Order: sequence, then C-alpha cells, then structure tokens
Amino acid sequence: MRKIGKIFSNILVVVLVIAVGVLAVPRLFGVKMFSVLSGSMVPTYQVGDLLYAVPTPQADIQVGDAISFVINENLTVVTHRVVEIDAQNGYFYTQGDANNIRDGAPVSYKNVVGVVKFSIPKIGYLFMALNIPFWRNIMLAALAVLLLATIVASAIKPKPKPKKTTQPYRAKTAGGETLAREEKNETLHKRYN
Repeated sequence: MRKIGKIFSNILVVVLVIAVGVLAVPRLFGVKMFSVLSGSMVPTYQVGDLLYAVPTPQADIQVGDAISFVINENLTVVTHRVVEIDAQNGYFYTQGDANNIRDGAPVSYKNVVGVVKFSIPKIGYLFMALNIPFWRNIMLAALAVLLLATIVASAIKPKPKPKKTTQPYRAKTAGGETLAREEKNETLHKRYN
C-alpha cells in the first residue's frame, strides 16, 4: 500500500511542478499567456497551442514578429504577424499567417500586449479549461482526490515482515549434541565416509 501512496505522491508532485512551471512562473516575469482559438496563424500556431507573449517596447517590434494585441472593449486578444509598421502614426498592420490579406484595421501601439516568444502545443486546451469554472472545479477535485489517496496510502502501515535470524543454523545429533551448520556438515561427512 505504501508503494501505491508513493506512486500517487510522485504523480501529484509532477502535476504540480508542471502546472507551476507552465502557468505560474512565466507570470512572475510579466509574460502573458493566450490560447490559440482559431486557425488564422496555422502553420506557425495550431488551435489549442499556448502562446507566451512578452511585453516589448514598440521600438523593438519588427516586421515579421507575431504580436498579441487587444482588439475591442471586451479585451479580446488576437495574435497575428506584423506586416507593416506606421511609426509616424503609431500603428502596426498585421495579418494571420493563414490569411490571404492583412487585417482590416491597424493595431495601435497602446493595444499591443507583447511579442510571442514561444508556445507549447495543445496546452492551451488546459489553459482554456482552467478558465471555465466547471472544468476548473473538476481539476481541483481530481487533485484533491489524488492528495487524499496519497495521504491514506501513506498512513496505512504494512504488515510487519518476519524477522530473519542472524544466528547460525543449529541442529541436534542423534547423541543430543547441538551443532552449527558447518559442524553438522563436517560430522555427517565423517560418519558416512
């Protein structure tokens, strides 16, 4: 039972370390995370990928960079590639990699969240699920069950194993003598040879 507890414990630690590494640590450095919801950036980013956008000064953003930006009052974020820069008016013109034409409206410098520096395939689905209360509660319940199983499995004590004797094997001869294993072998060897 302790082995099962150890397995549950290891699984729990791995899940928590991955979750912290993927979701929490980047936030400490100001990195914003977004899930890809459409195919407009295929083949670079697939639906369900998790994107990490790093805040970047406008002067450092270049044509060819994939930027995440806010498009409306609902704070909807889109990630597209910069195809032209209008530095005089403070705008980026963008286009999705899978789109044939550039986006209809330019992106104001102030709406840029960051430049996408890296992505993790398919982890965006988990990120999206964590933003839905029902699925977040399911995942938290699963972690709680895993934690409880670990505690219970660790608390159950295994049956004690019989102790092995460290004393040498002893046997009695027909004459009532007690002999150690080595002595017994020598005595029997002498008697029958």
